[in-house]
Amino acid sequence: MKKLWVFISLYLIPGALLAADLNVQAFWYEELEQDLPPSLHRYLVSDHFLRIDGGQANDDYILFDAAKKIIYSINHEDQTLLTLTSTAWQLPEFEFKRHQVTEKLESAPKLMGKTVTNYRLFADSDLCTEIQLVPDIHPRSRKMFRDYQQVLSGQQVQTLFNTPEDMRSPCFLIDQVFNTGDYYDQGLPVQEWHSRGYARLLKDVKPLKVDEKMFSLPEKYQSYYPLQDR
Repeated sequence: MKKLWVFISLYLIPGALLAADLNVQAFWYEELEQDLPPSLHRYLVSDHFLRIDGGQANDDYILFDAAKKIIYSINHEDQTLLTLTSTAWQLPEFEFKRHQVTEKLESAPKLMGKTVTNYRLFADSDLCTEIQLVPDIHPRSRKMFRDYQQVLSGQQVQTLFNTPEDMRSPCFLIDQVFNTGDYYDQGLPVQEWHSRGYARLLKDVKPLKVDEKMFSLPEKYQSYYPLQDR
């Protein structure tokens, strides 16, 4: 098992809040991609939307419409709007064994008054995903995160043809393409590691009041869609 980091600090984003019209739940995650420096991302969850940005209202951002199951990626410099629509998909029959191992980390420090759960996803004996989760908290946000992951995975399934056969490793298939997001049913991720070299660490959680316009799309931006399976 990978070492459980000790964290959860009061990480405050500089800058004043916008007009307080909407109550949201805010999550700040430090994210690490292979060969890139760490970056901080803010996740704002309302009743109907998820917004992901860098902590400021004028940042480029991702907006997930939970009712329509559509993801929009907004780039201000190019004035473009990438749209990902939901595609139904299901786990195929793999030639390897996909299995999970979940255990409570009784000896680890409690977080938010809860015993942390360790989730591991394997392809045969290869560890593909490891996530530490805090159970029984923020169920609405966890459902939003899982629905968002389902749409992302649907897009990965549709564009799998772009990946050469020899690069479709078992971990690639279950961690990056056919990622069900089922770990969100077990708790809120506070630390996670994925086989592609991506890791994420929760830095802070708190309720916020923000301008409801932060959950809208910019006008007159050029819309486009990714290539789909042929």
